[in-house]
Amino acid sequence: MGKVKFSRDKKSLIKVTGIEGEYIVPDTVVKIRQDAFADCEGLTSVVVPSSVKFIGNYAFADCTSLKSVVISDSVKEIEENVFKDCTALNATIIVNDMLVLVAKDAAGTFVIPHGVRRIVGGAFRDCDKIISVEIPDTVTEIGESAFEDCEGLTSIVIPNSVTKIECEAFCNCVNLSSVVVPDSVTEICDSAFNNCMSLTSVVIPDSVKKIGYCAFGGCSALASVVIPDSLTEIGDRIFQGCSELKEPIVVNDTLVYVPDDFNEYVVPDGVKRIVDAFGYNEDLKTVKLPNTLKEIGDSCFIDCESLASINIPDSVTKIGFCAFEGCSMLTSITIPDSVKYIGANAFDDCKNLKSVEFPKTVRNIGDCPFCKTKMKWKEPVIINDMFVYMPKRAKGAYEIPSYVMRFVGDAFWCCKHLTSITLPDNLEYIGEYAFSGCSKITTLTIPGTLKKIMHAAFEFCGKLKEIHIQVENPKKIKFDCDVFEDFDVSACTLYVPAESVELYRKHREFKHFKEIIGEV
Repeated sequence: MGKVKFSRDKKSLIKVTGIEGEYIVPDTVVKIRQDAFADCEGLTSVVVPSSVKFIGNYAFADCTSLKSVVISDSVKEIEENVFKDCTALNATIIVNDMLVLVAKDAAGTFVIPHGVRRIVGGAFRDCDKIISVEIPDTVTEIGESAFEDCEGLTSIVIPNSVTKIECEAFCNCVNLSSVVVPDSVTEICDSAFNNCMSLTSVVIPDSVKKIGYCAFGGCSALASVVIPDSLTEIGDRIFQGCSELKEPIVVNDTLVYVPDDFNEYVVPDGVKRIVDAFGYNEDLKTVKLPNTLKEIGDSCFIDCESLASINIPDSVTKIGFCAFEGCSMLTSITIPDSVKYIGANAFDDCKNLKSVEFPKTVRNIGDCPFCKTKMKWKEPVIINDMFVYMPKRAKGAYEIPSYVMRFVGDAFWCCKHLTSITLPDNLEYIGEYAFSGCSKITTLTIPGTLKKIMHAAFEFCGKLKEIHIQVENPKKIKFDCDVFEDFDVSACTLYVPAESVELYRKHREFKHFKEIIGEV
């Protein structure tokens, strides 16, 4: 016998589990929530009554035995991927002006009926026998993953009524060789044409203002791109893996792409931002950056294994996430006074990096900026209110200066000779792996000012048996995923404000501690 969970007023169907055979949604229900029937593998048919107005994302996803669906035209909104991986459902479903699903055995040319306004996300997914689709000019929305994995699709004409091509709309359409983007489109979202390996050329009209992350990534046959200066927002990796593009691409003041067979390159004057244009170019040895450059973007030089040196001009204000990750030939780098922001993992895995000079003007440093390098500062590194690095040879007890508010990720990584650390009274942030490997610390007191703890902050702190936390309400602390990963909370006692014991005992991040004890 299955279980069905409703909201208190019975108007929302929240979750169904273990249902087999047919299920008729009660006529009190107005809303079927996201994932409501997901993974009901025994469900074979479902009837949605006229009371229902809304069906959420993935509502029936992975209902692998579902063969029959009846949905009333009273439904006004259907979100994306409602029938994802319903492998037994072979039906074309249109509700009002929404094309929700196309039968998997549809073949040849599929004609979308006139009057359809929206192609719901996932509607054509895995329809690998369809070669072409005729889209009427009534369609204004092409949903997320609408044509994903349509391996037989060879061409598509998008009508002038469409203004936005959603995320992964044509992802993995490996035989799509021709697409016409009309001048009504203003945005091409993340991975919209990712891995369309037969696409040889694309013209992006002047109407487009935004192109998202990896929009044309993996289009390995793409040899010609017309891209307008009208763009105001350009995502990372938009042409990653487009090996047939032979010339660098600059849009306005942004360097978007450099072919990965270039071993040297002079970035043109006037360029203010570089996205991940050089990423994964194992042959790149030298690059000259202009004095106009303001931003070295996320993953800009990631895994440029032959890059041995680089001069960052004093015009640069931002070094992005993973900007130089994996640049294993870099041995030293000077960060100029102009830089205000250094992203997380900026120099991660620069295995031979021994020397970094950076100024006190930096205002924000992301987690683990120098992870897996040969950096060996002899003294603690503190930049403004950020504790960045503690020497691995530090011994005994250490009291952190009172003005420190943030522990950057990896700050005390593998400080296995420290026996105690006194945290400052105004600490707000503990970064990922901040105390990882501090194997001799037995107790830690966290002040009431703490606002956020990141992933695996206490990893491998095997002797840490007492944590005193002075935050009165644990709900005010923001948690990253797996904060206590590789830390045995069942062997550690948590001490909290006396009036807050029950709040901590009920909190998902703290309830598994060995004991939770109140203290004044």
